[in-house]
Amino acid sequence: MAQRLCGTCHSLVLVTATGHTEAEWDSVVARMEANGMQASADDIDTVISYLAKALPPR
Repeated sequence: MAQRLCGTCHSLVLVTATGHTEAEWDSVVARMEANGMQASADDIDTVISYLAKALPPR
């Protein structure tokens, strides 16, 4: 799901290059939504949770 939502507009290398807290990922994803990303609220929640666990702050 993260690949589908995030990889539509940019390389996943950009996504995996940094780590963030769940709140920070929420802000990042909100910015992507503002730029036109379309997904259900459930998909967005799932992706934010996944990113926070898989790519925490370094």
